[in-house]
Amino acid sequence: MTQARAYFDYNATAPLRSEARAAVEAALGVLGNPSSVHREGRRARGLVEDARERVAALAGCRPSEVVFTSGATEANNWVMRAGWEAIVLSGLEHDSVLGPARACGANVLGVAASADGVVDAGGLADIVLRHPAATGRVLATVQMANNETGVVQPVAAAARFCRAHGVAFHTDAVQAAGRVPIDFGALGADSMALSSHKLGGPMGVGALIVRDGFEFAALMVGGGQERRQRAGTENVPGIAGFGAVAEVAAAELDAVDRIAALRDVLEDGVRTL
Repeated sequence: MTQARAYFDYNATAPLRSEARAAVEAALGVLGNPSSVHREGRRARGLVEDARERVAALAGCRPSEVVFTSGATEANNWVMRAGWEAIVLSGLEHDSVLGPARACGANVLGVAASADGVVDAGGLADIVLRHPAATGRVLATVQMANNETGVVQPVAAAARFCRAHGVAFHTDAVQAAGRVPIDFGALGADSMALSSHKLGGPMGVGALIVRDGFEFAALMVGGGQERRQRAGTENVPGIAGFGAVAEVAAAELDAVDRIAALRDVLEDGVRTL
């Protein structure tokens, strides 16, 4: 007899939502390159732009600030490799931030974290004050929520402080999207990474949210796609699925507290075994 299994590893990848599956299947039947001006191309472009609006609604940003990528790893690599002289971060960051930051040739300035897994705000401020923008191109990056511990970091306060001192600010919001409300416009960050499959969308698609007016060199060149910010024909089915699940995730934010209560009951039950 086959034993039933329960899947809980949503921080690695969430099961594909039915809404995302339907959107992907429908998009697979659409003929046309979204960069083409004929009817077929415009129809494919419509799917991309519709998804862009849905992702923007989830992220609390303008559609013009959404750049579709192959995932959050690409988005984080793009920001880390943008020619910074110094990058301020903690060891809590995901490897897709730590890896490119350490490999890009920038001076990596480490920030400590508390025993509770929270970035030391005072330490971050001290480093920023010692390395203001006047000394060169400086980036600070703080993840919004940790993929291992679930700790939500004080990103808004860190972003405001960094921007007040001329230091660019990036946040990896992969684990926060769909779990906590996000308002990129109010957050004060310059860029933010998102991923589709953490929400129950298809793998291989994500987004870099880039504040209007904030510019750095494209990681992918050789085409005019994504407003000339990211070359390469868009993954229309994947993007459509991402848009569909972003809309569902935004609509279900009100259920997060109920799910958190169920999680707590489960944790308490496991501890008593």
